[in-house]
Amino acid sequence: MHAGAGWGRRECRNGGVRIPPHCVAAVIERFGGKLRVASRRRAEAGGAGRPAPGSRSKGQRALEQGALLAARVCMGGVARSLERGIDDASDVLGALAGAGAGYALADLVSGLVHWACDRFGSPDTPVLGPRLIAPFREHHDRPSAMLEHDFVELVGSSFLAVAALWAASWLLVSEHGPAWQAFALALGLATGLTNVAHRWAHIPEPPRAVAWLQRRGLLLAPEEHALHHQPPFATHYCVTTGWWNGLLLRSGVLTWLESRLRKVDGRPRAPRGRPPEVRN
Repeated sequence: MHAGAGWGRRECRNGGVRIPPHCVAAVIERFGGKLRVASRRRAEAGGAGRPAPGSRSKGQRALEQGALLAARVCMGGVARSLERGIDDASDVLGALAGAGAGYALADLVSGLVHWACDRFGSPDTPVLGPRLIAPFREHHDRPSAMLEHDFVELVGSSFLAVAALWAASWLLVSEHGPAWQAFALALGLATGLTNVAHRWAHIPEPPRAVAWLQRRGLLLAPEEHALHHQPPFATHYCVTTGWWNGLLLRSGVLTWLESRLRKVDGRPRAPRGRPPEVRN
């Protein structure tokens, strides 16, 4: 508390080297505010936005709101551990390398989760069904539906896992050095906000800065993601940057892994052309 209380708002500017924890947390708040305003405007205009209670129970929404709050607290702890661990140029380089690795890994994580939710289980699967599988299946039925979701519905489930990651990084391995803390911070942010990048890939005219990052492959490009929504609907699962899509497709590792898992659980293999219970 005392470490965080000493940060002044003026230090959010780029004139210094240190970045206070609340500046990083502002990323979540900024995205959330914009998405909430967009959802409210669509509702006022008589759009097709779904009210939260219709798609998520009050308990589930409260859980996701709690996860976002917990994630912000833990993110501050990780950011402070990172700041305290940087003493010289080598620490800065290590932190940059860790952040890059975390950002890259987040794309792979998004692909593996997406693949698993498309190919296994159902929206009725206990615990994971309504929280993870249902949104992915809905996305295949109505790709534009995610444009109607507010910030909590868009990223709440992701931040349930991110909050746990940051809590462990802050409380259990805080002495592992700046490279690890930067890795955990980047992995958590990119994973938690994956559906924001995914959403931008479905917007016809995203913000200029976003379009610039998409053209340079630093965020998921619409052209890259469009391949997932074309037959056989079983490739290009990564939705943060899309960096891993080519490798996963060429290696055939997901097809191989699915065939092994289908043999283990004794169920017939899902149709190759489309995920179970998904219509395109």
